[in-house]
Parts: sequence; structure tokens; C-alpha cells
Amino acid sequence: MVILNDIFPDSQWFKRRDNIRNLICCLCCPKLTVLLAVYKKAHLQRVDIRKMQFHARLALACGVILTCITIFGWVAFPNLIKSKIKTGVSLKPGNEIREMYMKIPFAIDFNIYVFNITNPNQVAKGQTPIVQEVGPFVFEEWRSKVFVSEDEADDTMTFFSKETFIFKPGTLTGNEVLTIPHPLIVAILLTVMRDKPSAMNLINKAMNSIFKNPQTPFMTATFREIFFDGVIVNCSVPDFAGKAVCTQLKTEGKDFQYIEDNVFKFSLLGSKNASASNKFKVKRGVKDYRETGKVVEYNDMPELNIWTTKECNQFRGTEGTIFPGLIPHGSDIPSFGAMLCRSMIAKFSGDSKYNGIPVSRYTLDFGDQSSNEEDKCYCPAPDECMKKGAFDLRKCSGPIVATMPHFYNSDPVYINGVKGINPEKDKHELYLLFETVSKYSTV
Repeated sequence: MVILNDIFPDSQWFKRRDNIRNLICCLCCPKLTVLLAVYKKAHLQRVDIRKMQFHARLALACGVILTCITIFGWVAFPNLIKSKIKTGVSLKPGNEIREMYMKIPFAIDFNIYVFNITNPNQVAKGQTPIVQEVGPFVFEEWRSKVFVSEDEADDTMTFFSKETFIFKPGTLTGNEVLTIPHPLIVAILLTVMRDKPSAMNLINKAMNSIFKNPQTPFMTATFREIFFDGVIVNCSVPDFAGKAVCTQLKTEGKDFQYIEDNVFKFSLLGSKNASASNKFKVKRGVKDYRETGKVVEYNDMPELNIWTTKECNQFRGTEGTIFPGLIPHGSDIPSFGAMLCRSMIAKFSGDSKYNGIPVSRYTLDFGDQSSNEEDKCYCPAPDECMKKGAFDLRKCSGPIVATMPHFYNSDPVYINGVKGINPEKDKHELYLLFETVSKYSTV
């Protein structure tokens, strides 16, 4: 061994006793060499088999784990999420969503744009109106529900909606002078012309008495006066015509702010600011999450009575501040608009992303009474229907016609009737965005 070690001085193999012992046995006992070789081969085979069995067991375990993860990811986890959404979306006392529903904890951006008429005298002579868009006048809108009561038996809650607007002066101060159609003069004239044209002479006398001989059907005032502070209407007039019209105004004038006897202020939004006017009864969604927020009654009425069909008088969907979760992808989403006295249908228009979040996009419009049978129930009269994109509010809040901004998606006859408008889809389309899994509204 010394000789071998001297021959292979750098070999570590000869320095291990086990190897030297085996070598001695092999040199001294040739038959053992064969036995050792057989033993070594069998031993290595057993080691290989154990390694193969271990690898097989490891692969099987990994497969089982991967299968479990896949099943959990595709079946169990989504079902768990849906279960949480179903319980979390209801208006049950203590739910976080209910607290937000009762009082939104942040201000909503509320912007008003006004079309200023630049040629009122020419319009009075029959020329085409020329308008200039002024805005935005920026407000914080705070929404809350007050005077809340609940009925657990039928799973409903009743409340009054309250909206508070706080003006945020910026580039525009609210003192900008604007010229718009006079809401009262135009409303009175249109109503009489439609319902009792024989009384026009009497009405003309009343207009001259109340509004001090107006030369045009327009008013010029500041933004604050038109929308919130109000313009003075003096009904302390001596003539019969003026008194008759003022009596009617005071009877129906829910938008008036009284100053003293026969003197009041009129504005477009002043009477609604910080007031609890509309009463709702809605489903809480505790027993059935799909009914969360569904309108059951409005101002103590189970349905409206102003439209020509039962379908159009029915309340469909929520009142717009909440929607039930897990809305089927692509299905229509109805909601009731109190200011419009009707339900609106949001229709699916495609999938998109909002700040990186996958969302479903839904759009709304006023339909087309002239061609769509489902919209004809909203026609002002059996022989009088608005064209595409317009909605007459005379049965709801007065002789006002609502459209999308700049007559977007409306009949060309409206667009061509005014100069200075420029309808654009990106700016003027009304839309809602819903997160694709929960179907919570994001915008």
C-alpha cells in the first residue's frame, strides 16, 4: 500500500481506510471481487429505485397541490368572493356599504355649464340663437339620507334624500352675468299656448304687470342669482290678470323662496339645496342581495301616474346611488331618476379599464320617441312626440326639454337649430363604469 501510495501521491482515494480495505480484499480474495461487484450493483439499483420512488411521490404531491390550487383559484376562491359580496352589498345595519349609502363620506364633484345667449334681441325677432358655453362653475355636492326608518318584515328602509351644494370659487366667481331664457316667462307662455291659447291676451297683460313690460322672453342675471340666490318676483300687483297668474304661481311654485307676502325669489336649484324633499322606500337586500336599493315607493306612491303605460310608470332599479352587486355581464341596468320622473336604462357598451381596473362600460340616453315603441309612452301627447335624444319634462317639473349636453346623440333638427354647440362623444356621453367582478359602480 505504501508503494501504491507512493505511485499515486496525490490520490485521496488511497487515504480512505474503507477503500484501502476493499482493495486489500480484492487483491487477496479474487472471488470476493465478484461478490462485491454484484453487491455494489444491487445496492446502486436499490438507491436508484428509492430515488425514482421519491421523485414520483414528489411529482404526485406537486400535481395534487397544483390541482387543489387550480380548483380553489377557479371555483372556490371566486365563490368565496361572491359570497362576501352578497353579504357585504346589502344595506344591513353595521355594513360598511350602508354607512356610505346613508352618507357619502366625500364630496362629489358637481360642475355646471351654462349656455349664454349672445344675441337675445335678434332671437326675439326670429333669428337663430347663438350660444357661448360658460363654465364649469364648480361645486362640492354632499349627499345623505335623513329621517330613516326600517321595516325588517318586508326588508325595506324609508328615508328622505338630502343634497347640499357648496360653491368653490376659482376661475369663475359666480358673479358672471349670463343671459338665458326666463324660466318663469317661458314656462307660463308655453303652458297657456298649449292648454288654453284663448287666454293669451290675459297672460300678456299679466306678464307686463309682474315682470315690468319685458321686451324679450330672456333674463339677464348673475350665475348665483339664476341658480341659487334667486331673482325677485314681485306679485304685489293690483290688476286682475297679474293677481290670477301670481296665485297660480304661488300654488304650484315649489321652487320659490318666500321673502314676504307676495314677494318671493325664484332660482333653478336654490330650493333644493340642503333640503330633504324626495321620499324613498327601498329594499335593503338583506334577504335577497339582488334587490339591494330597489325602489319600492317614491313620495308614498307605489308607481307613477303621469305616463301612458304601466311599464313606464313603474319604478325600475335603484335610485342611482347604489346598485346590487354581481350584475350579470352585459345585462341592462335600470335606475329611477326622480328629477326626470322616469326610469333610465343603462345599456352595456363594452369592457374597458379605469385607472388600471377592468371595468364594464354602460351608456344612457333619452331614447327616440319618434321611432321606438318602448319610448312612446313618454310622448307629451298622443299626437306629439319628441325626436331622438330629447325628453319633455312638462308632466314632471315644468315645460322644460332635457337632452344630453350639446344635443349629443340627438336628432339633427335640434343640433342645427342653435349656433355655437359642438357635441363630442368623449365629453358629452353619459356613462357608468362597473368593476367587472363585484359590479360595484366606479364612475
